[in-house]
Amino acid sequence: MLDGFDATTVGLYAYMRSWRNSGDSDMRWIVWHSREFMQLQSGLGRSAFNSRLEKLREVGLVDVKKSPTVPNKDYFIVYDPLDRDAFIQKYGAEVSEFFAKLAELEKRTLEDRERRQRAELQKIQEEITLRNAGI
Repeated sequence: MLDGFDATTVGLYAYMRSWRNSGDSDMRWIVWHSREFMQLQSGLGRSAFNSRLEKLREVGLVDVKKSPTVPNKDYFIVYDPLDRDAFIQKYGAEVSEFFAKLAELEKRTLEDRERRQRAELQKIQEEITLRNAGI
């Protein structure tokens, strides 16, 4: 539905959510693991990880911050997703496009089903004709 946001991006988001701090309220939602650790554990290479992380940043699900205490270290703030109404408000055009594509898919599926039913009916009618003709 969102350009560049696919199942692998969702997978990285779910993975990062599983690592976020849920105890200390000052550190809530923070993931301290390094990019390299998460790449290794998730099985994503550097480029794949970074492109999905960038998409998560674009849609507001993750922020990347520099550590105030460890040089050259990023930490990640992983937010909760928008609720349904907020998502529709923010991405109304994308939601409309998705439902238009879904309607087209349902139309093609129905047309295909009807075409297969007509072919099956034609086959049955031909068999009946052949039987009645004694063939």
